[in-house]
Amino acid sequence: MVMAYLILIFSAALLIFYFQATCQAILRREFDHKYCDAVVKASCLEYPVMRESVQVRGVDRDFKWFCAGLRCDYLTLTYLLRQGGQACPLDLRLLMAYFQLIYLWMFTKHVLRLGEERAMLRLTAILEFLANAAGQRLNYRLGNAVPVKISN
Repeated sequence: MVMAYLILIFSAALLIFYFQATCQAILRREFDHKYCDAVVKASCLEYPVMRESVQVRGVDRDFKWFCAGLRCDYLTLTYLLRQGGQACPLDLRLLMAYFQLIYLWMFTKHVLRLGEERAMLRLTAILEFLANAAGQRLNYRLGNAVPVKISN
């Protein structure tokens, strides 16, 4: 019986490890242009401001504001990615699931007072990748050869 539990725990640990390694490999993929700037401006996303606030040491952050901002940005980007009649690719769906797991991990670390800064930065990196993917899909859908520029 103990051996069955050990196999189950080891298998779950390997699954988590490979899932995280796959998502990190997806996040390392580079885009031909930086599409996220246009998406951030057009959708009024807040993750760049949040990333800057996390990177500055000694600044008090409102955790509820941070969670709400991340959640709103995530919902906006997933909406943009799922629109247009095309199915969302597997790599983006994996990143969406990864975002949910890291979000839960960040909240758990905050409750246990273990310091959630690394999880916050990882979440903003995922949002930046999703914004780039949404901008790229929009750009190709519109048939533009160059990135869409949005002026104020």
